[in-house]
Amino acid sequence: MPGSFELDVARRDGTLGDVLQKIAAAAQETNRCEQKSIVQLAMDATGTSNVDDRKTFSMVMLRRSPDDCREVIYRFDSERRAGEFARIRSLPALLTKRLSALPTRTD
Repeated sequence: MPGSFELDVARRDGTLGDVLQKIAAAAQETNRCEQKSIVQLAMDATGTSNVDDRKTFSMVMLRRSPDDCREVIYRFDSERRAGEFARIRSLPALLTKRLSALPTRTD
């Protein structure tokens, strides 16, 4: 089950439709939490705390696979720590470009 949702609680609360609705809500909340943590990874990887960068990362990652985003962010962070971006002025823009290049998921 997604998140910390308990099926027994849903059964006590109502009909099968209620149970399915609660499962869908739990899955959606899990996706939101997952996206937040990925966005925080991107913020940490670029060393920024700018709210506009956070919004941009969120919008770009919205329709991308979380696993693909994580992989790109980890690779980006490794390259940054190795000093490969010394001449780059805008790390958030570079990461956004790399994330944008990921395929859009179709679920």
